[in-house]
This record gives sequence, C-alpha cells and structure tokens, in this order.
Amino acid sequence: MKVQDVIKKKIEIAEKRILELVKAGNLKKLSETEKHQISRFYEEKSK
Repeated sequence: MKVQDVIKKKIEIAEKRILELVKAGNLKKLSETEKHQISRFYEEKSK
C-alpha cells in the first residue's frame, strides 16, 4: 500500500470520527472570541 493511500485512509477515519463526535454533542465549533482566547493562552504559555 502506498504512503498516500495510507494517509488518505487515516484522513477518512478521522473525518468520520469528527462527525460522530459532533453528532453526539461532544465536539462543538468555537466562537471567534473563544478561538482568540485559546490562541492568546497558548501564545503566552509559549513565551
């Protein structure tokens, strides 16, 4: 099996799992404010 095929298969598995998590309510989209807060947290933490 080619490396590209393995990568494609893993992406398909990940996409399926993400959809399952969204449908179950265990994963949600973040608001712009939440995204900004998280990015600022990790930016500060990395310093």
